[in-house]
Amino acid sequence: MRSRTSAKSFSLAVMITVAIAMGACSSGQTSQQQLNANASPTPAADFATPPQTQIGGTTAPQQSPGQAPGQAPAPGTTQSRSQASGSGGQSNSAPPPSGSTSSNMAPRPVATPAPPRVYTIPSGTVISVTTSSDLTTKEDRSGQKFTASLNNSIVDGDWVIAKKGAPVEGVIVTSDPGGKVKGTASISVRVERLTLADGRQIEFPTNTFAKAAKTTKKKDAIKVGIGAGIGAAIGAIAGGGKGAAIGAGAGGAAGTGYVLGTKGDPAVIPAESNLSFRLTTPVRVTRR
Repeated sequence: MRSRTSAKSFSLAVMITVAIAMGACSSGQTSQQQLNANASPTPAADFATPPQTQIGGTTAPQQSPGQAPGQAPAPGTTQSRSQASGSGGQSNSAPPPSGSTSSNMAPRPVATPAPPRVYTIPSGTVISVTTSSDLTTKEDRSGQKFTASLNNSIVDGDWVIAKKGAPVEGVIVTSDPGGKVKGTASISVRVERLTLADGRQIEFPTNTFAKAAKTTKKKDAIKVGIGAGIGAAIGAIAGGGKGAAIGAGAGGAAGTGYVLGTKGDPAVIPAESNLSFRLTTPVRVTRR
């Protein structure tokens, strides 16, 4: 009797447990359905970005259909200014600020090269040159060229314009051999061109340097005296005192005639002569 009662109690307990388990399963299914319903996609209309309206410099979203005034957009929606478009599909993005990369990439101006250095050799500058060969009235004529070399460099600060020993070109201005009766020989020369340190030749006009032959008066007097003495000796031998006087006169006349019949010494500027010249006009030199 007791065993039957225990068996019934056990069966009842099992039935209660099964009922509770079935109820729990039913509740779980209902909760899962509700969760699935909540997780279902919201209609596309709920996610659409509402149009935006420009108000006083700020962009305010327009209310979407079915949305109360002042109501916040539906959860999960994102408003992006870059996605909003105005009329014609143009973006409302702000223009790039000043000083952007495009302005920084503008070409830089090319630097202007410095002007060439210029020096003006002033008028009155004195240069000294050494002649290369003899210049004489016996052989050289007016208009002939001669050469010389510069004795001192011409400089302007650290710029050597013309080096010592630079070639110099000149011209014989006059070459007068002198007359048989009177006048002595003379020759005059001047510088015309100067060679610079870079090899260029420039015009270098100067004054003239002149030289005259030595006078022959003393030598001529000796010649006349010798002639008179010889004539006097011959006259004395021939006819005494009177003959000596006649002979002296004849001899003196012969000596004078000889002097008048010959030219004087030529004017000569020897080779290796140091001559000084003065610049007559300013000379402008541009550095290269």
